[in-house]
Order: sequence, then structure tokens, then C-alpha cells
Amino acid sequence: MFKKTIFRLSVIFYTLLISIYVYWLFNTPNLNIAGLAASAVSVLVFGIAGADCLRSVFLSFSGEPEVDVTQGLGARTLRPGNMHPVLKMFLALLLSRIIVYILAYALSIVANGYEGALLDTLWIWNKGDAPHYLGIAQNWYVTQGDPRFHIVFMPFYPLLVNAFNRAVGNIFVSGMALSLLFTVISGLALYELALLDMDRISARRAVKFQMLLPAAFLLSAPMSDALFLMLSILCLLAARKKQYLLACLVGGLAAFTRILGVILIVPVFVEILGDMRRIQKESGKKAKGLVSPFLALLLIPAGLGAYLFVNLSVTGNAFQFLTYQKEHWGQQTGWFFNTANYQTNMFLSRFVSDPPEAFGLWLPNLICLILTPVLMLAAQRVKPPAPLPESEDEQLNAFNFQHVYRGQAILSRLKRQPYPIRASYMAYFLAYYAVSMGATWLLSAPRYLMCCFPVSIALASCLRNRRVVTVAYVVLFLLQMAYMYCYVAGWPVY
Repeated sequence: MFKKTIFRLSVIFYTLLISIYVYWLFNTPNLNIAGLAASAVSVLVFGIAGADCLRSVFLSFSGEPEVDVTQGLGARTLRPGNMHPVLKMFLALLLSRIIVYILAYALSIVANGYEGALLDTLWIWNKGDAPHYLGIAQNWYVTQGDPRFHIVFMPFYPLLVNAFNRAVGNIFVSGMALSLLFTVISGLALYELALLDMDRISARRAVKFQMLLPAAFLLSAPMSDALFLMLSILCLLAARKKQYLLACLVGGLAAFTRILGVILIVPVFVEILGDMRRIQKESGKKAKGLVSPFLALLLIPAGLGAYLFVNLSVTGNAFQFLTYQKEHWGQQTGWFFNTANYQTNMFLSRFVSDPPEAFGLWLPNLICLILTPVLMLAAQRVKPPAPLPESEDEQLNAFNFQHVYRGQAILSRLKRQPYPIRASYMAYFLAYYAVSMGATWLLSAPRYLMCCFPVSIALASCLRNRRVVTVAYVVLFLLQMAYMYCYVAGWPVY
């Protein structure tokens, strides 16, 4: 029954995707080979990943018990201080952000020459969307002049900056301090979330990958990225711990921070339904107690509703932000494969005439647009490790070891092989990707995808060999430095 249902769902999914793509082909003028190839690749990868996701989501509704990832771990490893080194991670994350500030300062000197001491040049972070958020924090939304267009930036982050600034007295410092705090909390929450599905070494790797993504330095800027990342991770962490009301409340705040926060309803729904099916299978009765979590899901879009109310109260039109996005920024919802098409064309057209725009804006967008779904597909197809034998003797024999005292170390080594990425995370990524990458004038693909936490978990799932992981760290670090250089040098990095 499962196989037939999954097959039918896959056929429906592929039919819809291909039909939309073919319709787009016949209604898009001036297509060229490069743009067409990029759009076709994006559709192909998304289609395969989407079909795999449908299968994994449907299987998560089978009611099978969840895998215990602590199996085979000893009491020493499971000590709270070892499994949850909060203080050590807090200090490490804080140090990583300080290093980012220092490196950005050094790169600024290379790009622009000496312009003052480190603390005197923190203004290099006040660019892109940062002045808009800080302006809202200081003056709220206005209806005159150019700042009237800033209603498109959602209010939760500016509200927090405004509240914090009452104690600090400097709006820029307040924004920087809050972004720093939210980034550190994001790292701690991501570790706890990853730890639910993988061993602590892999969970730490997920945090490292998150902080090393090419656009991760933007978490330090006074913008809403760090807050949104923190809220989305905390939302799923609460859902995984079956605290569904809390998860939906936090998800509502995420939707009050960015419109993409509404998409959190997808993974929370998958978690609730999967939990309901498990309860039904174990008890043989309907899980009546899970009706209220489904109602609580309404709290997530309520965050967007609050933003619409702000639009209404300021401008008299609840959807004024859509008008400004279209008229002022040329921004509308579209198809991600159309984005792949025009991003390719923009890169090729600017390759010679405007290298900073070509390599600072369009190429990073295009790389993230194509390669991120490939990564997620690979993480979805990671083969789980074989189940551990039940008895201790069988465990020891299974690993062919020579010294009994090494048994626990070998078992611990096995647990470094994480399971495929969770179905709810993959569903969240695909929905997030389709909406965020479908913008008709996408300028911030690396930044948007950096705020999608399943990406870093996918990296930790795919990369398990120590040498490969080390190489990945180095490559990501160099990419982040190159992207940060473009940012501080004034290239079009948004």
C-alpha cells in the first residue's frame, strides 16, 4: 500500500512540476542555451529531491518508533556536561563572532586602506538592508519620502532593537549587540536540535558548518537574519520535543520577523502528524490529545497577520508592502527555475562589463541556487548505519576488535555516522527554497539559504570522513573570506 501511494504521489508531483515548467518555456521569450540549461538543471534536481521528500514524509507517517540515537553510548558520554557543553559552546561561538569582526576589519583595510581603528570602523556593517532596519527601530514606519518603502521590512527585529536601545542609547550598537546574541543562541539551539538525530561530534560539525557558510558573516550585521535563524531553529527544537504550542508561538514570531517564517508551518505539521500516527499505532486508539496542536498551527500565520495589521495601521492598506515590492524593487513571486535562467543571463552579460556585479552578486546567487538542492538531495539519500546488535557480546564481535576496553570507543565511532536528514527538515527546505528562490529579482540567495538551518545539518550528514570534513571547513572558510571581502569592498553583496 505504501509503495503504491508513494508512486501515485510522485507521479502527481512530477506531472505538476513538468507542466508548470513546460508552460513557462512556451511563455518566456528570448530564452538562450545557457539560461535554459540552468533552469532545466534546477528543475531536475528539485524534482528528484521533491519526490524523495514525498516518500520520506509519507513514511514518517507510518507510526514506526523513532530511532534512539543514544544507543550504544555509555553513561560517561551521556553525562549532561559532555552532551550539552553549553558554556564551552557559548564561549566558542562568541569567539567566532569576534574573529569575524576582526577579519572583516582586516579585509576592509586591504580593500579600502586604513580608515581608523576597529571600533571606529564598525560602520562597514551598516550597509545593505541594515540602515532600513535601524531606521525603523529609531523612527518606526513613516509614510513620506524614501523611508516609506521600508514597510517591506518586517517589524519584530526593529521592535527588539528599539526596546534594547532604551538601555544602550545607541541604535547601531543595539542592533549589532542583538545580532551577536541571536547568532550565539542560534548555534546553541542548532547543536541541541542536531543532537536529536546524530552524535555530538556530528552535531558540533553542523554548528561549525552553519557559522562557516559563505554568507554567515552577515549574521553579525544589524539585520533580521540572526533573529530569524534563531527563531526557526527554536521552533523546530520545541516541535521535536513535542512542545507544540511553544513551537507554534515561536514560529509566529518568526513569521513576524520574515514572511518566510510562515513556511515553518510545514515541518511542524509533519512532526505533529507523525507523532499522532505513532501514538495511534502504540495505543491502538485515536490520538485525541493532538487536536489542539493542529489548532495551534494557526499561531504561525498569525505572525504574518500581525504584520498585515501594521501595514493597515500605517498605510491604510494591509497589502501595501506588496505594492512597494513590485513598484520600487521590481520584486514579485515567481518560479525558481526562472530565477536560474535570469541569474545565468545576468552573470554572462556582466562578466566583462561589470566584474564586481558578476562575481559579487550573480555568480554566488547562481551557485547557491543550483548546488544547495544537490546537497540536500545527497543528505536525503545518506544510508543509515546498520542497527547495533542487542547483546554486548554481539556488539564486540561485530566490530572485530582486539581489546575489550576499546569496545565503547568503537561503538562511539559508529555513532558518528548520522541518519539521513529528517523528513520534516527536508520538507521545510523545499518549501523555503521554492518560495525564496522564486523571487523575480533575487539579490540575496546566499544570505537567504544561510538562514535555512537544514542546509548545515545536511552538510553534517553528508560529510563524515575526518579529512573530507577538514577540507570542507577550509573551503567554506575561504569562500566566506572571499564573499566578506566583496562585502566590505562595496561590491553588490546584499
